[in-house]
Amino acid sequence: SETRVAQIADYMTRAKFLNVKRFFHLMNNEELLTMDQAGYNALQKLQPLIDAFNAVVRTIPHENTLSVDEMVIPFKGKSHLKQFNPQK
Repeated sequence: SETRVAQIADYMTRAKFLNVKRFFHLMNNEELLTMDQAGYNALQKLQPLIDAFNAVVRTIPHENTLSVDEMVIPFKGKSHLKQFNPQK
């Protein structure tokens, strides 16, 4: 209940949402670059969504002062997107 989004949960069952999430694609898999090709991006499937998000963020007026915060989350799994920070 803490993570419930009413706009989705009121109209779609959990199973239906998981199916939509499972098959949701933003890019044609045949157009993807492989790791040995120039211009490879590990997040290339999400790049259209990232670009759209960045475009919306650029339209938000900036305040005189900005604050950026970060959080380090413990993670013991495998991921090639993980970054090592020796100071933490």
